[in-house]
Amino acid sequence: MRTGAGHHRVLIHLRSVGSCSEPDNGGAFLDPDKWSGMTPTVDEGKETEKLRGEKKRQHSSAVLFAEKTEDGRSIAILVSLLGARVPRAGMPCPPLAPGKLRIYSMRFCPFCQRSLLVLHAKNIDHEVININLADKPEWHLKLHPAGKVPILQQDDKLLWESLVVAEYLDDAFGQPKLMPTDPYRRARDRLFIEAGSAALMPVLKIHYNKENRVELWKEFKEKVRVFEDELATRKTPYLSGEKGPGFVDYMVWPFFPRVRAFSTIFPELQMPTEFPLLLGWVQAMERDKAVAATLNPDHLLLHTRSVLDNCPDYDVGL
Repeated sequence: MRTGAGHHRVLIHLRSVGSCSEPDNGGAFLDPDKWSGMTPTVDEGKETEKLRGEKKRQHSSAVLFAEKTEDGRSIAILVSLLGARVPRAGMPCPPLAPGKLRIYSMRFCPFCQRSLLVLHAKNIDHEVININLADKPEWHLKLHPAGKVPILQQDDKLLWESLVVAEYLDDAFGQPKLMPTDPYRRARDRLFIEAGSAALMPVLKIHYNKENRVELWKEFKEKVRVFEDELATRKTPYLSGEKGPGFVDYMVWPFFPRVRAFSTIFPELQMPTEFPLLLGWVQAMERDKAVAATLNPDHLLLHTRSVLDNCPDYDVGL
């Protein structure tokens, strides 16, 4: 699936939804339990064309094709536009192709978005497996005993923790480099990532403490001044400089879409207007291609409402 120039991404779907047509003698559906040892493949540029002897199972965002080849083997082909119905307990882990870079994620996790932003900003070929964190598959706990995301996997390489994964991706892959080469600038960026992230923690707390949202929002408005001060000190439209967002921008950005979501849901929670440099930075980041590619704000809004209602929907919008 093409998601940008020279960039292909596959997102795996493991739950059947909607109507399906029964297979005839020319093809057969593949039960997810029988996927072990098979690699879903995509015929790039021909995802939506009819396949010989195919039958399909379809919902709004994905089509699963199954076909018998001349030597009797079955091939599963999954096409997904926006994401995948997320794996949950009892579902098998999709097989990982040799050399393929895979990120285990949660569609609405700001820490996972850090990794995805780096992947898209650097145009790194990868696939995403989204996890239902309320009903985690058993194999997820084998990858990370605490069941956290993001997790990066490639062959026998396994990494977790959002900043560790993001830094590895920038170091291990080519241009553009998102982190500064100067050690002092890199250290200063790390300091601000810590300070900026801490300033936005009150916003995340509202998800599970909506009764105290006014107090938490007041705390956020007081702490978010650190962004205005840092932008004034750096004298650039982006934290990384003049030309566009870099590593530090992408590491602190994922919390701001949640600010937008809460401002929509609760009229009394509005973005502070007394910080013009911060507002300019937010507007510039919203125009960034990597930002647009990694999160649908309408889906985030629906997910946020579901969390506030104590019924988190990890499949919203699919």
